Amino acid sequence: MKLLKISNRFLCTFISVLLVGQTAAFAKDYSIPVETQVVTTQEDNLPIDVEAKSAIVIDSATGQVIYEKNASEKLEVASLTKLMSMLLFYEAVDSGQLSLDDKVTASDKACSKGGTQIFLTRGEEYTVDVLLKGVVITSANDACTALAEKISGSESAFVAKMNERASELGLANTKFVNCTGQKAEGQYSTAEDMAVISKALITHKSYFKYSSTYMDEITHTGDRKTQIINTNKLVRFYSGCDGLQTGSNGTENYCISMTAKKGQFRPIVVILGATNATKRSAGAQELMDYTFANFSATTVVKKDAVVKKSIKINDSIESAKIDALASEDFSLLLKKGEEKQITKEVVLNENLSAPLKKGDIIGQLIVKKGEEEIKRIDIYASTDVAEAGIWTYVQKIISMFSY
Repeated sequence: MKLLKISNRFLCTFISVLLVGQTAAFAKDYSIPVETQVVTTQEDNLPIDVEAKSAIVIDSATGQVIYEKNASEKLEVASLTKLMSMLLFYEAVDSGQLSLDDKVTASDKACSKGGTQIFLTRGEEYTVDVLLKGVVITSANDACTALAEKISGSESAFVAKMNERASELGLANTKFVNCTGQKAEGQYSTAEDMAVISKALITHKSYFKYSSTYMDEITHTGDRKTQIINTNKLVRFYSGCDGLQTGSNGTENYCISMTAKKGQFRPIVVILGATNATKRSAGAQELMDYTFANFSATTVVKKDAVVKKSIKINDSIESAKIDALASEDFSLLLKKGEEKQITKEVVLNENLSAPLKKGDIIGQLIVKKGEEEIKRIDIYASTDVAEAGIWTYVQKIISMFSY
């Protein structure tokens, strides 16, 4: 076998001398993470000053920051706390830990929570789906507590899980004391942390079943009904808005996390510490209007998309050609008008030779904005390529001298 390998290489070299030589490009192995491509309104001196203590706007696809005002300041976030509770609820559902049809018994603690409620009946069973409806649409404290107890056995155990998940998300400025956001000493977060939680929550597509609903009802045993209205009024009054959450704790502490979608572009706006509900909503709309008017989300490449076709491979059989496929999704947040500045270049590794396995890295896709390199994305082989046997080379030599 070793002798045959040497013969193959010798014959391949001989044929290459007789025929046309081949060239290949070399790619360095490094990349620039998308998180480094940050756009902030503060640097641009934009004429937006939201009447609130803290605010941030991010692109939900890339996490890029569009606007921020005191975004890392620790503040009370009121019912925005439920964003983390809902994230854990939907993670439990999507992982199979919970089923939407599972029954949950309303405990004394859940029913005595106070504040916004769907007025659960003590001892009555409700499905997970009904309780999610109550939490997502109307921010019901009783429904939220009942689901927390279902998942972890007690609210305190669930709160520990909330803080653990916050740590996993890298949220160093967040601490939860309860699952509802009701006023409690030592409970706080930031606008930027709430944006990260919001971004994670909306990856669960079933969340939008209720978050985009403005009005609904809960049916209890005995046909008793509770009418519920979405606490996020922008779901009804702002075009494209289909989530997330509002909150308030006392005076001058009105909060909102809002998302809206136009085309493929979905920003998230978080405002903390507005002095009233009107300023909270007005600020969210102003920031969302500015974002849609001035920015766009551009999909540069999709994972597994073909970026180069019909690549010939050295030391392979005569007909062997492969495609190069992208190894990951990549999107950019751009100011409108900058889309045409984005270019892509495929750079193959030197001396691509058989054998190759499907999935082997064969080069990189280089993404540039003007002359600036933004990202390098590995590209991989679309299929296996077997090494040519000696008979293949013999046939090539014979064909060269055939008339």
